Amino acid sequence: MSRFPAATSGVQAACDMQEGIKNDPVLVDLNIAIRIGLHHGSVLVEKNDVFGDAVNVAARMVALAKADQIITTRETVSYLSPDLQQMTRGLGRSWVRGKQDEMEIVEVIWYESTSLTQMSDVETQKILRNKLYARLLLVYRGQNIELAPSAEPFSIGRGTRNNLVIDRELVSRSHAIIESRQGKFILADHSTNGTYLMLENGSRFFVRREEIILQDQGIICLGQAAFDENPDVIHYECKYAA
Repeated sequence: MSRFPAATSGVQAACDMQEGIKNDPVLVDLNIAIRIGLHHGSVLVEKNDVFGDAVNVAARMVALAKADQIITTRETVSYLSPDLQQMTRGLGRSWVRGKQDEMEIVEVIWYESTSLTQMSDVETQKILRNKLYARLLLVYRGQNIELAPSAEPFSIGRGTRNNLVIDRELVSRSHAIIESRQGKFILADHSTNGTYLMLENGSRFFVRREEIILQDQGIICLGQAAFDENPDVIHYECKYAA
């Protein structure tokens, strides 16, 4: 995590990082990609660390970003210089944990793309909707489960009333819920021991009594660290519309 004196310098640094990776032949050969999220706001600095609402929102922007993307909020864009504001496009509104109202999500277009600049608003919105709205596929011990964006919240836990029952000592009775919001599938942990996730790219996350957006594909493990050989892991994959 990094902090900058102004929104413009933060976005410029993010663009420089993305361009630096794409212009480095060694990193290109290794297929290295990064995703960046940022938000402008006041923070509390304590012992070389930063805290506050802006930090939490920035973390959510990282969770929304995909490889090679820079994601921020419309509020942050309002603080940018005019030339940087022209390098953005709206991705719609989304709920952000800790906020009462939806926030408008914006992508910073750091690369040249004639396909984006030549598309009409209708075509752009169609493509963005297709990227957002997905089906979620879950696989647990040979059982295949498919969740549509319109599906009811899907409960997981040790209790017999859950949609998916995992009867293990470290799993809480009502361990977690997966639900669709604004075209994203959200895992909300309600457990004592937390939920571990490992993405296909090797990134690992741990949540306890909080939420995380499920992206691309990976594995979910309840109450213990995620590793592929564990028979009680849940494999998931987000299937985006064609």
